[in-house]
Amino acid sequence: MELSKILKTFYRLLSGEKSKDHVASISSYHRVQASKEYDLALEYLRNHLEIWGYEVIVHEYPADGSTLYSDGWPARIGWSLYEGELKIIKPHEYVVCNTNESPLAVVVHSRAIDEFETEVIDVGRGVSDNDYKTDVEGKLVLASGPTRPVHYMAVERRGALGILFYDEKIERYTRRYRALWPYYNEIDKIGVMFSLSLNEATRLRSLLRRGQVIARGFVKSEFYKSSLKILEVYLPGKSSDEFMLLVAHLCHPKPGAHDNASGSGLLLEIARVFKMAVDRGDISLEKGLKLIWVPEFYGTIAYIESHKRELENVLGVLNLDMVGAYQDKTGGVINVIGVPPFSQSALPLLAYNILSRSIELLRREKGYVIKYSYGKYSGGSDHHVFVDPILSIPATAYIQWPDKFWHTDADSIDNIDPLILKAVGVAASTLSTLILTVKDNVDLTKLAHMTTNSALSLLADLSTRYENITPEKLRYMGELYRRAILSLLRLSKETCTEEVIERYSSRLIAHVNLLIDSLQEVSKKTIT
Repeated sequence: MELSKILKTFYRLLSGEKSKDHVASISSYHRVQASKEYDLALEYLRNHLEIWGYEVIVHEYPADGSTLYSDGWPARIGWSLYEGELKIIKPHEYVVCNTNESPLAVVVHSRAIDEFETEVIDVGRGVSDNDYKTDVEGKLVLASGPTRPVHYMAVERRGALGILFYDEKIERYTRRYRALWPYYNEIDKIGVMFSLSLNEATRLRSLLRRGQVIARGFVKSEFYKSSLKILEVYLPGKSSDEFMLLVAHLCHPKPGAHDNASGSGLLLEIARVFKMAVDRGDISLEKGLKLIWVPEFYGTIAYIESHKRELENVLGVLNLDMVGAYQDKTGGVINVIGVPPFSQSALPLLAYNILSRSIELLRREKGYVIKYSYGKYSGGSDHHVFVDPILSIPATAYIQWPDKFWHTDADSIDNIDPLILKAVGVAASTLSTLILTVKDNVDLTKLAHMTTNSALSLLADLSTRYENITPEKLRYMGELYRRAILSLLRLSKETCTEEVIERYSSRLIAHVNLLIDSLQEVSKKTIT
């Protein structure tokens, strides 16, 4: 099946607006890992997938705060938030924050507490002994430092009742998503915790400079032994147990629209479109397609540990994480996570090639311009677990970064761009189809050609854009991409495949040598 036909098929079928509708629904849940609202979001996915004819599997793994996965990753502990509020009652009464307006007003893993009344003490960052010049036992401290260290210094060491956190580096009227992630045996040591906007904290600090401040509040929350739930669906191929894996993390507190209701909602739309395309005969998969929605990192690690044998058949992993916010509003660019130096594969180069084509198609059809880039390898999301050298599974991600509203309560549905969702969804679907429809040497040659062209384009860009580029750097990147091209061998069992792939890798190295010669010539002229 021709690439242009695959692109146009998914462009016709996949809806950015439907994707955004799913993002809106998912972002209405406070999706803390191992919480009750995470489970509700998962049921939303299940209901749609079953309507479309999928057999849905939900894997469950202990979330008890004590089980260790993969020789050291501690299981999350179940925690749910029901309600919370913080008031100031002296020197005058007003409501600082409550969970009806933003669930992030209560820090994830705050203890439950009936109505309290106590003094507030400003401790600056709250991370060093010098910050604590006043006795804070039984009081609330106002602090801007990182969650765990402040909790240790104020609550565990000094007996503070709790902490009012704020962040000086975000928008004034937004509050930061904070969490403690305790072990089971730490639950009894936890204080009450609220997250304030910078504006709320500034008002409070102003009152504190003038005299005593008394706060009143409550938190209704619950710790319990729960489970990490992963939802899985599968479209089988015709001739192989091998499969492509698409993954998105479903977790993150409300709203978490971009991070990562966007990836989860788009993956749901991809599931709908793939089922429709296969059932109607628009595409025919030689190999299978598996989709999973996970609790980030911890759920993925638990899943991998219980599916090691099955994952020997995975051809590649594409992670969808933060894939569709208005770029002029959030400041981001759609990035393709590059080839890791420790686990080379062609997948990132193919993903970049296909993304550029999808974005260009959208520009031609809609006149809409989307910024995108190919970046060096970085972790920070679920693809990182798969490319670990212990597994060495080819993996990459589409991820839009930066985002000025990341991990705040301003990460809302208003920021989500349906056209970017469409472009990324078309790219992800097309990439998967290309890999899953490889039947012979001809198909593989096309992939090798696309991979090599991406590598050549990136190397040419590297050699001209950066003043400090060296021959050694070009050789290194050339070798990295050469090994990425060679990784395509795993997609075909034909005996003549190796010769074809070697031809493309040799072409790449020859081009690298030309770039190095040109670079050295320019260097000589500069010196003279």
